[in-house]
Amino acid sequence: MADDLGDEWWLNDEENDESFTPNGKKTFQKKTVDKLKKKKRHYSDETNAEKDPVAYENEENKQETRAKVRKRRRRGNKVETVEKTIDGLKAPEIFWSLFCNLTVSKLTALELEDLTVEDKMFFTDPSVHTGELHELSPYLNQILPSWSTLTSKIDKKSGAPGLLIITSAATRATDVVRAMADFRGTCKVVKLFSKHIKLEEQEEYLEKHVVHLGVGTPNRICKLMKSGALRLSNLKSVILDWTWRDAKQRRLMDIPEIQQDLVTLLKDIIL
Repeated sequence: MADDLGDEWWLNDEENDESFTPNGKKTFQKKTVDKLKKKKRHYSDETNAEKDPVAYENEENKQETRAKVRKRRRRGNKVETVEKTIDGLKAPEIFWSLFCNLTVSKLTALELEDLTVEDKMFFTDPSVHTGELHELSPYLNQILPSWSTLTSKIDKKSGAPGLLIITSAATRATDVVRAMADFRGTCKVVKLFSKHIKLEEQEEYLEKHVVHLGVGTPNRICKLMKSGALRLSNLKSVILDWTWRDAKQRRLMDIPEIQQDLVTLLKDIIL
């Protein structure tokens, strides 16, 4: 028989008993609420434990420790600073040291002697270079004062630039091209990298066009030189984008993905 709905049994004293309903059975709702409360208390205890991982001697010690934690959070992690400059007078020494480190397991001492570089092969000056883009045009104007004269002699041969700039990435190459606008003037520039540009397209372009300046990455430059599309007959200067570092603070010779191509380019073609 159904209960009398007018009888407000949930207000009876028996309901206040934590364990039993008027029928003598523990309700599902009450049991669920009890579990939730228990879990909540347990979670709260764990949260407090995480916030306060050490036992504090007193309230003053507790506040002092928390203040130190907040201070560390505001300070953040220390960022390692990396030297991004190079003394122009030390360029030959730095270059040769890094080149030897990269080829130590690939070349014999006799082969290295054949590749030994001399100071006169480098543009050495007492200035300090940082690799910043705004310094590029002034630097090029300083080391290549006769650039306009050189470009006038290049107009007779296709695919044979007078200046080659080697960078570590396509994005850096495009930045370099934009930054050297004051220096290059009206000369024709070709971008020599693989991103969005097929090798066959570049080969065809170089076969048909006169270029004065090439900017690109080691892998694509090597392929174009080996195929004969990129010629060295007019080449007077090669610039390594040496002081620039990527997001991981790696220089041109520090990036594993391009080291082999760079060594091949330097050893077999340029040096």
